[in-house]
Amino acid sequence: MGKIIYSAQEKYDLIVAFTDRQTSVQDFCSLNNISDETMKEWMYLYQTYGIEGLHKSGGWKRYSKEVKTAAVRDYLSGNDSLIGIARKYEISSTSVLRKWITNYNDYRELKETQRGGFEEGH
Repeated sequence: MGKIIYSAQEKYDLIVAFTDRQTSVQDFCSLNNISDETMKEWMYLYQTYGIEGLHKSGGWKRYSKEVKTAAVRDYLSGNDSLIGIARKYEISSTSVLRKWITNYNDYRELKETQRGGFEEGH
């Protein structure tokens, strides 16, 4: 089964339902085919940016070598969680940060993201 893409309105409706839920977080998320991490992220985006924050970003985001290195080192220092670091540096997702951490730990140079989103080692 492929990944389900939710519209901003669907995300908002789920946030409202989540807030009024009578079940556990796990049961709610399972029933709605989303992870609890996804729900937390949607709630954060809505609380921070309003309904506009729930729109899927269609654009590719560029990150400098300095931002990548600072984010990885900040995470590896144990000062914050993946989500916290991603939010602090406005990284599009924790999976992007995880990729940088893996590359850093594999002694690959973290380079500025090039046009088209290709990064180090590609």
